[in-house]
Amino acid sequence: MPFKRLVTESGVADGGVLVNVNGTIEQIVTREEADKIIAENDGKIKVVDGGDLALLAGIVDSHVHVNEPGRTAWEGFRTATSAAAAGGITTIVDMPLNSIPPTTTVENLKIKASSAEGNVFVDVGFWGGVIVGNDNSLRDLVKAGVVGFKCFLCPSGVDEFPNVGPEDLEKAFEALEGTGSFHAELEDDSPPSRKKIKKKDPEEYQTYLESRPPKMELNAVALIKEFVSKTDVRVHVVHVSSSEVVPLLTEARKVRVARGNEAWRAGVTAETCHHYLTFSADQIPKGRSEYKCAPPIRDKNNKEKLWEYLLEDKLDLVVSDHSPCTPDLKCSNNLEAWGGISSVQFGLSLFWTSASARGLDLTSISKYMSSAPAQLCGLQNRKGSLKAGLDADLIFFDPDATFTVSTDIIRHKNKLTPYIGMELKGVVKQTYLRGHLIYDEGEVVEKPQGKFWETVVAIVTVTPRHSVNIRQNSRQIMIQFLICGFVYDKSEIVWNFATKKYFDQIFLSRTGVTCRLIGATTKPEDKKLFLSRHVVTETDEFEGGVLVDERGVIEAVLKQDSVELLLSSERSRGWQIIDGGTWALMAGGLDSHVHVNEPGRTSWEGYVTATEAAAAGGITTIIDMPLNSIPPTTTLENLKIKANIAREEIYVDVGFWGGVVPGNEKELQSMIKAGVVGFKCFLINSGVSEFPYVTPEALDEALVYLNGTGTVLAFHAEVQVGETSSDCEGSSCPNPDLYDTYLATRPEIMELEAVSLIASQLDKTDVHVHVVHVSAEGVIPILEAAREERIKAGYKGWRGGVTAETCNHYLTLSSEMIPPGHSEFKCAPPIRNITNKQKLWEYIRDERLDLVTSDHSPSVPELKGANFLKAWGGISSVQFGKIIIYHSSGPEAKARGFPLTAVTRYLSAGPARLVGLQERKGSIRPGLDGDLIFFDPDASFLVTPEIIRYKNKGVKWEGYATYVRGQLVFSDDELIGEPKGKLLLNEL
Repeated sequence: MPFKRLVTESGVADGGVLVNVNGTIEQIVTREEADKIIAENDGKIKVVDGGDLALLAGIVDSHVHVNEPGRTAWEGFRTATSAAAAGGITTIVDMPLNSIPPTTTVENLKIKASSAEGNVFVDVGFWGGVIVGNDNSLRDLVKAGVVGFKCFLCPSGVDEFPNVGPEDLEKAFEALEGTGSFHAELEDDSPPSRKKIKKKDPEEYQTYLESRPPKMELNAVALIKEFVSKTDVRVHVVHVSSSEVVPLLTEARKVRVARGNEAWRAGVTAETCHHYLTFSADQIPKGRSEYKCAPPIRDKNNKEKLWEYLLEDKLDLVVSDHSPCTPDLKCSNNLEAWGGISSVQFGLSLFWTSASARGLDLTSISKYMSSAPAQLCGLQNRKGSLKAGLDADLIFFDPDATFTVSTDIIRHKNKLTPYIGMELKGVVKQTYLRGHLIYDEGEVVEKPQGKFWETVVAIVTVTPRHSVNIRQNSRQIMIQFLICGFVYDKSEIVWNFATKKYFDQIFLSRTGVTCRLIGATTKPEDKKLFLSRHVVTETDEFEGGVLVDERGVIEAVLKQDSVELLLSSERSRGWQIIDGGTWALMAGGLDSHVHVNEPGRTSWEGYVTATEAAAAGGITTIIDMPLNSIPPTTTLENLKIKANIAREEIYVDVGFWGGVVPGNEKELQSMIKAGVVGFKCFLINSGVSEFPYVTPEALDEALVYLNGTGTVLAFHAEVQVGETSSDCEGSSCPNPDLYDTYLATRPEIMELEAVSLIASQLDKTDVHVHVVHVSAEGVIPILEAAREERIKAGYKGWRGGVTAETCNHYLTLSSEMIPPGHSEFKCAPPIRNITNKQKLWEYIRDERLDLVTSDHSPSVPELKGANFLKAWGGISSVQFGKIIIYHSSGPEAKARGFPLTAVTRYLSAGPARLVGLQERKGSIRPGLDGDLIFFDPDASFLVTPEIIRYKNKGVKWEGYATYVRGQLVFSDDELIGEPKGKLLLNEL
């Protein structure tokens, strides 16, 4: 890579960087050496000539709040790392809080890493967290690779990340002693007078500034200085706002040096942030809470002093402290609004705009934003510099170009930032990660290439949070400014406290406060008229059209003569006309049985890939099962975790089943209120320890709590019968590579006994009972008898409140077809013989079964690598369900009693009815969502691994288009635009 401005910490030269096939730097070369290498390897070496552009080491941002899992409405790995790549950042380090769960145990770290897997465009490291009682987890987190730890000495503002006291901090230091770990900030115990603040205008930034004086930071660093004298644990002060603390840090460093500490900077370091080096308090307009952060932006003299200390090497690095939130949390005055600024995409340009104006050269970028953060995190032998042996993380940077920050170029999830409208100097042209181009002139490459990295270094950082001590009803109360702030009304003063765990549910406001947000406004979509020669409903097929209004709701279903009349009128002017020709126009599929597995097992599947596959298969709504994720959907809090991960990361709409497990009966009502479509339970081992099966006694308890709710209770209908087991070992056991061996361990009687048990419970409850994935045809007569008894007893619900589904694989495959050793065919209950399959089809034709689902239950390949007895039991098919069912019914589908209307009935209308969405989904009727698909029933294709879209795959099948609420999400070979799915939940 030859060019004219090769930038290192020590200078700018004319030369190049030679990158080997492993993505590491082979050699730094002069211009002459570069020319020689090119000449000697003519045509054998790729040459990327940046010309007059500067080539720098990729930026390392060691202070980023990604918030995933749990608060992905604020930010997520995909969007945060996309923004980072666009800003020349090749490595970020994610903070431990604001995600749910926080990074306080190895298990929680695994959950976070699983959420990030496959979704990061740059490399990602993780901070751990120190909370009350987790001191025994710290060493394990260090071994797992966290770069360090962060803790709070006062309430953090989130229940899942409690603050620590002095005793807890001592335990943490003892646990981390000798590991090269470190720590930083504290709160003030004598904040400004409440009465004084009360008299100030909370819209004025100065009011907020006075509520968080420099003394808070001084007190914090004074405490840190005490720890420095007692321990060798490395200490790092995050987001220094007040220049007054820097001399104290310098003194603390001298204490360490005097004790013989030979670590980098004697183990005492500090950072400041772009907003403290860019803004001053006098610049901040009234009511503009997008400038609010903690600690606050201070006056101009303070800003200039920070720059002075940086140039004197008394401050060590510059980071973003990227701390985004949803716009509603900024929609308040400066005391109440969320305190955090989003800037991960613009850090390099922000720094260079101010640094170049002060006469600094390009080496300052490498020093403060690449080399020092890498050194801080123990990555100096892998990242942050242009040196042989390090990762080839590189950026081409035009230091002379300028641009204006606008919402349309922002890549992080929420566009609200104080930098909108600012002209910045310095434009990132290209970003390379380990020699691979990941950002090129405004475009991030499609496939995320980032990795997680490990380090033996651990760090502790402590962030102060300012609290106010007041008296109310003779009790001392602490109010956390960052989250709650002051909440006024017209009385003298009323203190309100947010009790909910989730920030997006904290609504703090004051009479007269006006929300001021900077962002794009939405333009209503035009109406769309979908045309087809074969419009398919549950009962009819005709030539005509479907009119979808601006909200994405079906306005009218039209026969051809009405279409022609409408198109000839003025009403249709400006409408989008989407003509599918001979393709069938059908209601989008609703798959009510999908295991997404996120969070916790996202190497198996995740919301992005599962919903991509669904869209590619004509599915516009999926219902996520409660198990295989960690945590399972067995409490309201767990539902919130799952919902926050899914939010804004889904291509189709998503609903949720709750789970019934022993002991969670009192959680069921709250989950119903939150909007779960029903509940699932097992009468046999589920296969995952976090979702235990229910005993008859636990089932009775659940039925009592669910009685009168009108909800659905779905059963995995198998019970253990006799000595059947998959744990047989030794020479006396049948061959476990034969499918019949597995089939014998789960005989039909297990389903029959389970359904008989369920039927015996129906007189105790009015709950709608649903049997999932019926494999054995013999269960249907038992269910029909139970349904008849219910109807006789006066039950008025759909199908007598007794329904059943079967799955694609039971209608497609038979046990005779399954070759030895092919455990990809294993599922539970098992695929049975061809006679059984034909009987299931007979029940479908006679409408004795109610719906067909995928039971999409993926896993990682190694879990399918064992024999039939040991392998994971689950089949992946969410992408192909509609196609499988139609083509499995034979080439003469209509003649066999399975026309396209039946596809709609079993794969759209039936599932929608089951989960209570029949007034929103599943049919082509006025008033329902415009979830539509164009389907070519005559086309065919071969299923091969490379066409699969669920986890880590791609698709190609022409003749398919999927619309969610009238918006195109999939067409032929492409997913279209951003994810458009919604969560089918009430307010959590």
